[in-house]
Amino acid sequence: MSHFRLVIVTLGVVAVFPISGLGQGRAEVAGGPLTGPPVVGAPFSASAMTTITGVRADGTRFERSMPAVYYRDAAGRVRVELTIDGQGPRISVQPEPGQSMYWLDASKRSARRIPTEIEGWVVGGGKHFGLPVAVNKFLHVARFRGIEDLLSDATEESLGSRQIAGIETIGRRIVLAVPVGYLGNGRPLDIVDERWESTELHLVIESRYSDPRFGLVEYGLTHIRRGEPPSDLFVVPDDYNNNAPADEPWLDFIPFDGFLSGRAVIPPSTKPSHK
Repeated sequence: MSHFRLVIVTLGVVAVFPISGLGQGRAEVAGGPLTGPPVVGAPFSASAMTTITGVRADGTRFERSMPAVYYRDAAGRVRVELTIDGQGPRISVQPEPGQSMYWLDASKRSARRIPTEIEGWVVGGGKHFGLPVAVNKFLHVARFRGIEDLLSDATEESLGSRQIAGIETIGRRIVLAVPVGYLGNGRPLDIVDERWESTELHLVIESRYSDPRFGLVEYGLTHIRRGEPPSDLFVVPDDYNNNAPADEPWLDFIPFDGFLSGRAVIPPSTKPSHK
């Protein structure tokens, strides 16, 4: 049996919010390739970039980017390749649509099972964004975390249509005003969430999320290619084994706002033995 440790030093995990009809209670219908149910009949491959920027308590600016490559076939299977600190790629595959992901470690010829919803936190494009500080440690940002009860008062603006990376997208901007004192703030705060999505691919193609509590998250897809990727990209090789120790921690999420303020500390890096 595979095991994982999920360390979240946040106020809790909050619900997913709709892309349109904010506050209507509907699930988010587009995000990254691991958001929501499997997408059938819309194969693609693309490069992705997530950049998180903020200012630490000592006044120093923090900025880090994570490049990735995504693949999805017509059956809805997904492959993700992340580049971490210039190393990589860290490869995860989904042999069955909508089922678990597997980390592949070529050096150990091993594969470790990961719940898809957890892997989705580090892939980006949806409610969650993860930025690696090590192979198994991620700074974590969740859109609208801790202010869910204000969402009914948010304003939503249609931005029309726009071509991005050769894909037709529809844009919208949500502005959520946080009143004085709600988060201990001495002045009103505006949280702005702008997203451009493709209804054809069921993907967010570009997004920009600004939250004064931690800074700015920018996300975008480029080099988008339509068509079926090779089928062998989505399989676990036959000679890969599950040899990870049962008690080995392998996935830590650290709140980005806590990291900036100094309340959360990044633990020493230890590379996991992938299952």
